[in-house]
Amino acid sequence: MNKYITIIVATSVFLLSSCKSAETIGDNKQEENGLYSTQEHYFPTSEWRMSAPEVQGMDSEKLIDAFEEIDQWHEGVNSVLITRNGYIVAEKYYDDYDKEISQWVYSATKGVTSALTGIAIDQGFIKLDDTVADIFSHKEIQHLDDKKSAITIEDLLNMRSGIAYDDLQDFQDIFNSSDPLQSILDLPMKEHPDTSYNYSSADSHLLSGIIQETSGMSTTEFANTYLFAPLQIDADFVKFNDLASGGNGLVISPRDMAKIGWLYLNEGQWEGEQIIPEDWVAASTTSSIDEYFTNNVRFGYQWYINEVKNQSIYYTHGGHGQYIISVPDLNMNVIFTSNHSAPRFDNLVPDVLEKIIQAAVSEEPLEDNQEGHQQLLDVLKKEEVEPIPAELPEEVEKINDIPFKFSSNDFGWSEVTLSFYDENVSGMNIKFDDVTEEYTIGIDAIPRINKINNYVISNVGYWKDDYTFIQEEKYLDYLAEYTFIFSFDENYEQVSVTEISDGNERTIEGRK
Repeated sequence: MNKYITIIVATSVFLLSSCKSAETIGDNKQEENGLYSTQEHYFPTSEWRMSAPEVQGMDSEKLIDAFEEIDQWHEGVNSVLITRNGYIVAEKYYDDYDKEISQWVYSATKGVTSALTGIAIDQGFIKLDDTVADIFSHKEIQHLDDKKSAITIEDLLNMRSGIAYDDLQDFQDIFNSSDPLQSILDLPMKEHPDTSYNYSSADSHLLSGIIQETSGMSTTEFANTYLFAPLQIDADFVKFNDLASGGNGLVISPRDMAKIGWLYLNEGQWEGEQIIPEDWVAASTTSSIDEYFTNNVRFGYQWYINEVKNQSIYYTHGGHGQYIISVPDLNMNVIFTSNHSAPRFDNLVPDVLEKIIQAAVSEEPLEDNQEGHQQLLDVLKKEEVEPIPAELPEEVEKINDIPFKFSSNDFGWSEVTLSFYDENVSGMNIKFDDVTEEYTIGIDAIPRINKINNYVISNVGYWKDDYTFIQEEKYLDYLAEYTFIFSFDENYEQVSVTEISDGNERTIEGRK
């Protein structure tokens, strides 16, 4: 529940709305909800246009191979979205996700932070060779020596700051502190800046702090003003001490992620306006440093550069499988969002991305393939789940609509009320000190989606026996999962509630 959710930060129905194959290649038109989409260059500011893959030179049957690979082997993927020439050619959402749900994309945030840094430079707030020490000269900074005084904004962008920071070992301590920005500034130096690459969410967070410090507005306000508003992107950031997390804080939908990718493929230009300087996009997605991140992967300004199936790609990558991937020579973007059980990128590349690239067989429209396109649409549909009506305890009326009260506890609950009048859904009201939250829970094996205080929560439950009700909930936007076990005594006078999350348990006791 949002009153006590602890976010531990770490480094589907196919909604292709009434997409029809183009009747003729010469006509090159499609209808989507009464909207005709010509195959002209456009910007999806308010809405993406759909296209049959063949109209964009892609083979539907080859795309089927890619999605079947995901369905068979890659559990944990929440969404896959493919655009070519600015049109969505395939889009699939899994489990409880759909095109409206934003998701925390972890370190894929870094690519957006880079874009904001380029905009801040273009606006005259900062320069590449400005030093961190000068920008934060009003702060008392520990270990401020010649090496730390030499760190520039470009060093942060290249993750070559020289700060003694290890993302695996130091992340929790730094970002769970009361002021992560100050904690990063106070870290000692490992080496002189621009000596070697070191993957660092600390460097990225400093960039967010610099934008906020120099622009006179919060990083979130800056992003909304200069990037999100022109593209009509609805996104937000996880914040630490009122500062947007520059390394892993972005919460955004797959379709808006695709807008970022399309902006980069258009060299930073959007509907006649240069949102990000063209030379910044080029500098961000190439590397002048003769050093590899891993294998053949190089690092630009917070973007990775690689090659797949003889195609140059650049991408921003977040933990647990979040990606904005651009294939510039094919004018293609591929978006992945996933959850904690998703595969790593080195599995997605050979198994999925290669197949998607191989599906782009021509720069020109292909012959109409209505049969293959319909087969693709069938693959992209979300699997229907048949409801299984619940069997309720014989004496369930002893708890229906009756508040169970709790003394002071870690959950923040003062009382909880359950209602079971239907074999398909139940209701639950949780009262905190100052607010009551109302949930609908699917007890027929089909989760119900609740939107509570800007969180999107999936709830499903079942009776394990007459005295034990188990509720499972997922915060779809923040990838947090909780299991609640309600254990009643034989008279339904008392209840113990156990919360299980990430292997941790805690229990509270209540009574009528």
